[in-house]
Amino acid sequence: MVTGNGPPFDAEEAEKQEIYMLIGQVILISQIAEQALKACMTFVIQDDDPLTLEKLKSQDQQEKRKTLGYFISKLRRKDEVDVDLDGLLSEYLEKRNLLVHNVEA
Repeated sequence: MVTGNGPPFDAEEAEKQEIYMLIGQVILISQIAEQALKACMTFVIQDDDPLTLEKLKSQDQQEKRKTLGYFISKLRRKDEVDVDLDGLLSEYLEKRNLLVHNVEA
């Protein structure tokens, strides 16, 4: 801990705070990616039935709590997914889950 004219400065604590801030930013970015995938599944890759307001509301309620893994699996069932994209999605899901579920204070 360094002291001087200002408040005490703890380099280790400052480094922890920086790491926590970066983790928070990565989690926010991953949530944006998840929302984008969900939007693609809703508006671009649809069932054969036309998308109506009622169907959209119902679908939103049913899928509100679904996981990223659910949407990736749904994408794989709907269309043939490019091998490279599938690999990226799998890697992203694995790393996202590692970050979100294994962060320790």
